[in-house]
Amino acid sequence: MNTPHDRCRACAWCFSVLFLVGLCACGTKQRVPSAKSSGVAATGPGHAPRPIGTAVRIDDPSLAPEFNNLAIDGTTYFAGWPTEAGLRALAARGVKTVITLKTPDQVLAARGYDSRKIAAELGLTLVVIPVAPDTYSVADIDAFAAAFDHADGPVLIHCGASATVGGVWSGYLVAKRGLSTTDALTRGRAAGLKDGPMTDATERVFGEIEASSKPVVVPSAPVQ
Repeated sequence: MNTPHDRCRACAWCFSVLFLVGLCACGTKQRVPSAKSSGVAATGPGHAPRPIGTAVRIDDPSLAPEFNNLAIDGTTYFAGWPTEAGLRALAARGVKTVITLKTPDQVLAARGYDSRKIAAELGLTLVVIPVAPDTYSVADIDAFAAAFDHADGPVLIHCGASATVGGVWSGYLVAKRGLSTTDALTRGRAAGLKDGPMTDATERVFGEIEASSKPVVVPSAPVQ
């Protein structure tokens, strides 16, 4: 026979169980949307995705002459050949990573300095990804994304005249950020892409990106 004391003990036990269940529910972490689900490319550990806008041309007379075209979108600089003075100026403005789409030998021939030596002196991370219209591929975009998405601080992306930069940027925006090809080309042109071989190569790579994203359909075996 249950006594009032027994009933009180049972109520206390039920209350304790409910309290513990509530604690577990409160302690459960909410699921954070992934970069894929939110349409934003993921970056390295501890890195917030860089906002993507439309680059604007820099006409600052103290800086622009040191580059063969210069534009900026947030903390990303797009340029043609930087002079040594230009590289030093951007380092002073906080640039930490330089992604060059030309080889150090090409920079040396065009501007007369060893980009590897200057980068080491300034404490810059120099990433070399040589790209040309006839060799441009999805693999170049993958290499670019690996460097760009994990870079700390402002980034300089340069080639010779900024057309290749704009083409690679367009491909990156489609392949890694999910932009339409039309939108990506608009932003790529703002970064330096011009009509010609690099635009043709970029449109070719758009096709490769689209083809690689389509599921492979395996024909079913005929019914015997």
